[in-house]
Amino acid sequence: MIHHRGIKLVNSVDMTNQGVRKAVDKLCDRLEETGFILVGAYHSTSQKIKGTCKNAHDIEIKPNDFVSKKAGCKTCHLLRLHGHEQMVKDFDREVKRHKLKQEEPLDFSKGILKGLKEKYLFTCPHGQEHYLSPYSMVKSILFQCHCGKC
Repeated sequence: MIHHRGIKLVNSVDMTNQGVRKAVDKLCDRLEETGFILVGAYHSTSQKIKGTCKNAHDIEIKPNDFVSKKAGCKTCHLLRLHGHEQMVKDFDREVKRHKLKQEEPLDFSKGILKGLKEKYLFTCPHGQEHYLSPYSMVKSILFQCHCGKC
């Protein structure tokens, strides 16, 4: 395993070849520009590599597509495209405001929208259980705990 500008390259990558060196340098430049981190080792421009985006989402990309800006983090793209990032922030603010304890993590493995509409278990400071979805809680005007103490 060899390293070049912070990324791992498999031994079969010929860094003496100018075309290969230029492709790897372009990849490194794009990684620095976007804040992505490669976890896997670079094999070629067309073989997928595992990594994480600047928001810690797992990704698997082809270096060619990434360098040409045709590929990136799909989760981040969907969050920006649909404004879900703000919805998640608003939901977190509401959870903190009502002092709710989250019993299970938000799950976006089936997709962003599905994860936002899924119901998750929360408990109030007095032990009352609530099944809430980020989407419905942010879209509703008022959340009210039914424990009688909140």
